[in-house]
Amino acid sequence: MRVDLYEKLVRAGATRRDLLKGAASMAALAAASGTGLGALTRPAAAADDLRAKILQIP
Repeated sequence: MRVDLYEKLVRAGATRRDLLKGAASMAALAAASGTGLGALTRPAAAADDLRAKILQIP
């Protein structure tokens, strides 16, 4: 988070706990909707012949 944005929120009366709760809520909504952070929950794509390449290493 940018320092100036954080300082503005603190001046408005927000605590660090409030900011963390808000961030956690936004992350949960994004994960549930399948956008944003939810895209991180997809399985990773790997090369099909990765195991064969690893076994070729002496």
